[in-house]
Amino acid sequence: MQAWDFLDHANAATAVYDREHADLYAVFGPVNLAVHGVQIATELGEGREALRRADKTDPRRMPAVLLERRSTLLIDIARAQHMQRDTAAAGETLIEAERIAPLEVRYSSAACGLLTELLSARPHPPAELRQMASRLHVAA
Repeated sequence: MQAWDFLDHANAATAVYDREHADLYAVFGPVNLAVHGVQIATELGEGREALRRADKTDPRRMPAVLLERRSTLLIDIARAQHMQRDTAAAGETLIEAERIAPLEVRYSSAACGLLTELLSARPHPPAELRQMASRLHVAA
């Protein structure tokens, strides 16, 4: 798949970096590329591969200001957990993503779609998910 090829080329370029580069316009480095790897696997519907990649990703190595990237990673992990039918973990991970970057979750169609699915997956969804749905104006 071409996405994996592009990611491999970008990973080769990170060999000269020992840390993440982040400024107003760009973020680049090994951890950010690992986040992209999780995202690619998630978008391709490869939940197990996404979770395998997420286990090898240490977001603490990112600059602290990159809350959006951390939240994006957590949204993708939650989606992958849901793909693997672990709805409890998916809900907890989505809640953590909102704690880190509430606006990222609010304006993420993937996060809102996942929240809708999680709410309909159980007859009595957890109160935290129902409260999140209320905050995000997602139909329960």
